[in-house]
Amino acid sequence: MSGSVFSKGSLRAMGLWLCCHGAVACTGVTSNEAGGQGGDDNEAGTSGNGANDGNDRGGQSGEGGTGASAKLAGTTWRRLTAAQLNNSLADLFGSGLSVGAPDPDIREHNFLSIGAGLTNTSSGGVEKLQALSHELAEKVALDPNRRKLWFTCDPKTEFAACVSASLKKLGVAMFRQPLPNETLAGLLTIAEQARTSFGDPWVGVQYAIAAMMQSPRFFYIQEKVRGDAKPGESVALDGYSVASRLSFLLWNSTPDAELLQAAGKGELDSDGGIEAQTKRLLQSPRAKQGLREFFASAWGIHKAANRSFDVEAYPMLAATVGASALEEALRFIETHIIDGGKPLGQALLSNDTFVNRDLAPIYGLPALPGPVYAKTTLPASAKRHGFFTHTAFLIANSTPIDTQPMLRGRTVRENLLCQEVPDPPANLMAQLPPLEPGKKQTKRERLAVHRKDPFCASCHDVIDPPGLALEHYDAAGFFRATEDGLAIDASGDLDDAAFENPEGFVKAIVQHPAFYPCFVTNLYRHATAHVETGDEEEAITTLAKEFVDDQANVPRLLSQLTRSRLFTHVTMPAL
Repeated sequence: MSGSVFSKGSLRAMGLWLCCHGAVACTGVTSNEAGGQGGDDNEAGTSGNGANDGNDRGGQSGEGGTGASAKLAGTTWRRLTAAQLNNSLADLFGSGLSVGAPDPDIREHNFLSIGAGLTNTSSGGVEKLQALSHELAEKVALDPNRRKLWFTCDPKTEFAACVSASLKKLGVAMFRQPLPNETLAGLLTIAEQARTSFGDPWVGVQYAIAAMMQSPRFFYIQEKVRGDAKPGESVALDGYSVASRLSFLLWNSTPDAELLQAAGKGELDSDGGIEAQTKRLLQSPRAKQGLREFFASAWGIHKAANRSFDVEAYPMLAATVGASALEEALRFIETHIIDGGKPLGQALLSNDTFVNRDLAPIYGLPALPGPVYAKTTLPASAKRHGFFTHTAFLIANSTPIDTQPMLRGRTVRENLLCQEVPDPPANLMAQLPPLEPGKKQTKRERLAVHRKDPFCASCHDVIDPPGLALEHYDAAGFFRATEDGLAIDASGDLDDAAFENPEGFVKAIVQHPAFYPCFVTNLYRHATAHVETGDEEEAITTLAKEFVDDQANVPRLLSQLTRSRLFTHVTMPAL
């Protein structure tokens, strides 16, 4: 490092030392290798000593609160999703820094958050991260408008003091916890070496920021606990870990300064402090950003975004109809469920929605000018019966040319009711039986062949009825009374709840005894980035009952969840 040329290669050489101290990423790091308590820095393992409201959550297991006696899952170590990475960059350094993820996001159990905790960063991903970090750091350090967000001093006059103070402040924001002194010293060494080699203090800053962007402390969400606990014992997360859980749940981005300050003061060690910050975050327009990710994943409507249709079958539809349908659905959710605070079941039966020129023909409405969304009450002629008969849910579970009753039915079972549907055998094609030559048949008639076969009936008896209930809506969501000239029969039953038409079916969904517990389960999975353990299921059931008793109000459910031990505590892993 003593030569006159300081390059990216020399930064990587120093990175071998910094990797050991959590300052830069290491090729092949995995959740098991890097996980546990997220490093050995004792100083970052506890939150501040600020006053609390007398309802301290305690360092170890205790009484009271949802999940008080449950054996909870352990801490997580998961990488930022592409959206979280870009949201964090924008919040830290200003807009215009969007980048592609070093590795593609993976969904597990419907959620990116769970996939992020189960997926390693590949060697190629680490190389991409290194390249991105230099590109981004240059844009930050050499742009006066971006760097002034963190550097209020001039490193040209007092380099060491200025850079040390600024990186320490930036480190808390980027790493979402205090910057350990040893890591700060390593970053200062990088900055000094680069400044000496290039003769420019801002290039020194650039290289230090590049190292921070490569850090697992930035690129991964790490969780730590308060105090000591024995293996198998429940223990509270520290305030900084709670801050990250809150922010990535509600904003899908890094915690802001106020939230990190609350963590540092110990305010997130109490129910009152968590409740206050949850309320603040929910009142911010940014809450829509975080909750959109949850709803799009939980109900599978994220698949609508890239859906396109056969131009011969649907010449009236624009290529952007999928994205428009998803936007309609998310605006619906924001208006009725998040901002409006309506009971969940009641909200989902509403036909007050948002329509633009892409969607108007699907609903049989007059053409609308431009891409603007108009708040619209769908008329009776549209034949709609709430959210699950609106375009996004329908097209997310179709093909470009035809409906897929099996796919729609499976989504109802798995995403809305949390009922497990086994995959078909590997040697079996999961598709409709072919039409008999010269004979017209509805999909109900064709699927009846499967249900007569005992080998197939075990699955088709479960997924076909809810899928066929939506057959009045074609692949693109248009209402139809017939299929190939034959009358459509949309009647059926959903676990002994009989219905005659789509309206009755949608009511059967929101009245199903598994619907609200499934919604709470999905929220818990998304918020904590793991699938519930057997010991957690009872606590989630209790939370779901409280949700129903509280008129199924989602904002209040979020406040209840974030104050529960399900959210604030973990169980130490066995040795």
